[in-house]
Amino acid sequence: MPKMRTDELTAILVAEKADALSAMQADKLSTERQRAMDYYNGDMSSDMKSETDRSKAVSYDVSDTVEGLMPVMMEIFCGGDEVVKFTPVGPEDEAQAEQESAYVNHELMEKNPGFIIVYSFVKDALLQKNGIVKVWWEVKEDEDRETFMGLADDVYALIAADETVQIVEHTEHSPEYEMPPMAIEGGIEAPPDATAYHSTHDITTIRKRKYGCVKVEGVPPEEFGCSRVSKLGQPLSYSFHETGKSQNELIKSGFDPEQVKKLLTATFSTSGEATARDTVDERTTGTTNDINKPNRLISVTEHYATLDYEEDGKARLYRITTGGDDSNLTVLRRKND
Repeated sequence: MPKMRTDELTAILVAEKADALSAMQADKLSTERQRAMDYYNGDMSSDMKSETDRSKAVSYDVSDTVEGLMPVMMEIFCGGDEVVKFTPVGPEDEAQAEQESAYVNHELMEKNPGFIIVYSFVKDALLQKNGIVKVWWEVKEDEDRETFMGLADDVYALIAADETVQIVEHTEHSPEYEMPPMAIEGGIEAPPDATAYHSTHDITTIRKRKYGCVKVEGVPPEEFGCSRVSKLGQPLSYSFHETGKSQNELIKSGFDPEQVKKLLTATFSTSGEATARDTVDERTTGTTNDINKPNRLISVTEHYATLDYEEDGKARLYRITTGGDDSNLTVLRRKND
């Protein structure tokens, strides 16, 4: 079945993102977000210039109002035992609804930092007009490295036969003879037991285990964008999440290591909103340090786009991950693709 060419896919993603950015960074919305963040931080210089020999006192009314509302809002959303509750439609649904409620609450509040996620979501909505939460199913692969010393032949054979275990180091020690107790039968010594001859093994193993889990995280509003024709409560035809991830993080996520290592180091956003939110210079202008390659940050964008990728006349929703800036966008491949 024919599929869309990579260059054609890249061109569509760049165009969709540019259109979404135009809507996201429209003067009115962007200015209001930046001003709200400045006011929250006590910076009113854009509207009220400080004059020479005048008081430098600053009123934190916006910050006080938002912080005063947060305990009330958190009590509403997280004050009870159940943050999420499914309501059964009929008596036959009661057991399933109860199980669904328990599972979702466990995943959000126990497996993820649910309180912090809800707090960030509500605060962004109050201050920035939009609160955004991202939910996805993540498949991880853990590696447990263990070393065993002096294993008998039979134990070593059991470990070696385990398909989930990879033996990365192995040292076999020469068989040694251990004198068994002498058995005397009718005044004749019994011959030595042949099993007294044995080898020992020193091994180091790696056990790989794959598992899936629900991941939830808050998204800063300036990192998210969607189609300008999107409507509240309706599926999005296009949206994106742009952030920075380390080279090591991308490789651990399953992307092709050789492809990832060729990507350029990220330059951080210098938009007004991003600058206003960054109060402690976490993201300085320019590139991140390239000395420690595994920890260098790479610009990564997850696109959620409705496309006729199969070119069969049917549009479907796809998630495409790209690395690099829009002038040199690279569609990232999984290492097994």
